[in-house]
Amino acid sequence: YQRRVHGQTQFLQYVSEGLQEVVPLHILKAFYPDELDQVICGQPDEGSSLWTREELLSSIICDHGYSMESIEIQYLVDVLCDDLTLEQQRLFLTFLTGCPRLPIGGVAAINPKITVVRKGDANTIASDSDTVNELPSCNTCFHYLKLPSYGSRDILREKLMVAIKEGQCAFTLS
Repeated sequence: YQRRVHGQTQFLQYVSEGLQEVVPLHILKAFYPDELDQVICGQPDEGSSLWTREELLSSIICDHGYSMESIEIQYLVDVLCDDLTLEQQRLFLTFLTGCPRLPIGGVAAINPKITVVRKGDANTIASDSDTVNELPSCNTCFHYLKLPSYGSRDILREKLMVAIKEGQCAFTLS
């Protein structure tokens, strides 16, 4: 904790002073951190989504083995838009960007845009057992998603869920 705060003391002091001008800080002590987060940031309706299909499609760049017409990209967009709950979308966003919230302007404001590339050899066939066993990975700094070629939407969903749940605390240079 001290390492993260060290070097940010002056910044935190400015935030505290600015907040004090709007609301007395002693009032904020009545809230738990999660409650304060909801008060400040709000909480979307349970049935809502972080993005629409159109917003997501316009925010993706395909490269190194994939195009927007690739079946794997269609599977990915289907899973992200139709299959994931709001909480799972936030997990994916954290997996991809390191942050569970979208910037002001939504998914379209993610900069750099989301780049999806084929993980592994471009000649690898989706049914190869090595490909089916690989998980998606990403480079959070550049919003660079490395997606193996899976033979079905169901396999992609399963592998993506494992990656976003298990990869939350991992950092590798894959």
